[in-house]
Amino acid sequence: MARIGLKSEPIALSPETVDKLLQRGSGDAALLYLYLLRTGGEYAPKAAQQALQWNAARVMSAFAHLTELGLAEDNTPPERKLAPQSGDCPDYTRDDITAELSAPESPFPALAAEVEHLLGRKLPTYEMKILLELYDHLAMPPEVLLELIAHQIQEVEAKYGPGRRPRMSEIKPVAYKWKKNGIDTLESADAYLKKQDYLRSREGMLLQAVGITGREAIEGERRFLHQWTEWGFGPEAVRLAYERTLLSKGEMRWPYCNGILRRWNEKGLHDPEAIARAETPERKRRQNAPGAAPAKSAPPSARQNAQWLQQFLAQDEEG
Repeated sequence: MARIGLKSEPIALSPETVDKLLQRGSGDAALLYLYLLRTGGEYAPKAAQQALQWNAARVMSAFAHLTELGLAEDNTPPERKLAPQSGDCPDYTRDDITAELSAPESPFPALAAEVEHLLGRKLPTYEMKILLELYDHLAMPPEVLLELIAHQIQEVEAKYGPGRRPRMSEIKPVAYKWKKNGIDTLESADAYLKKQDYLRSREGMLLQAVGITGREAIEGERRFLHQWTEWGFGPEAVRLAYERTLLSKGEMRWPYCNGILRRWNEKGLHDPEAIARAETPERKRRQNAPGAAPAKSAPPSARQNAQWLQQFLAQDEEG
């Protein structure tokens, strides 16, 4: 059996670190980690781009893997964390596509073939350019791109019917949104899609709670419904907020209803019972406030009227 002669090196990796890098399966993350060890842990994105001959998106993606693995700490202020922008994208040509498709050991040919299989058509040049942009400029891993495209196919079929497929021009803005939100690993993509499935499963119940039946939510409504679900409100509390909106405005107004639910959420009130308990002292305080109108006594019930009549007749007979 052949053995590799390893020279003594001052840089060493612990077995735990090696296991993390191997399990993640990202060669870029491993190379960037070696680079950081070589520089004493100093991470300067532009210097890393020059040393590794990568574009900014590729360095950003590899560093994100390392932070997820706990092998690096990102101290970049949030306002400076910028995902690659579409406007900064190189002007890919037909030659660029041909070169990437013929590059040895490049995953792009397999990615392109699988995307064409999913979409059920041969990608024209302009769509192939978009795919290369997402793969190279945006640095989205192929496996994540395939998850994204499969999800977009489900969205389009749900909206327009079986057999309908999205265009790459429709997939592109979603990919940039994923990247901006840090969804560029299988783990983060799986968590995001599971969350979206849960939010969608709640839409119908909350839509009925605000008096809408017989149709799906439109995009503007969906944002409110998802927000209410994330706040932890069920149909009963949403119905209560809807009824108060009607009493105040005479019709359903989404921002007003959202304001009611937002205030309840800020107070930690998420079910009708808790809302009622919290608001009862407030009602009493307003009723007892100086200058408040006295509470109106309830009108006598039919039973009380009958009792009074019997007493009156009895007194009349005695007289």
